[in-house]
Amino acid sequence: MSYEIDYSGMPDDQKEIKAIKDCMEWLGKEQFAKVVEILIRDEGRSSRNLVRVGLMMQGIQGYPAEAMMNRYWVVPKAEVGNVDAYLRAIVKIQLGIV
Repeated sequence: MSYEIDYSGMPDDQKEIKAIKDCMEWLGKEQFAKVVEILIRDEGRSSRNLVRVGLMMQGIQGYPAEAMMNRYWVVPKAEVGNVDAYLRAIVKIQLGIV
């Protein structure tokens, strides 16, 4: 996936949003929601390389994988509060259900 899309020359804030949207289009909304849930629930316990391999198995690598990990993988519980409510809110936002 990352080899098909060029993110160079984009402002950083737009680049991450575009990469996340590209991941959602690549996976489909249902699979994207499952991957996001897995990343959030892991809370940074797995090694970075293991998470990369997992995303690679979904066809996500390079900058899009980094964007997914930066956005969803390490979410401190203190920031989140109720993880389940947070997950539902994130998925709704990403799927445009808000």
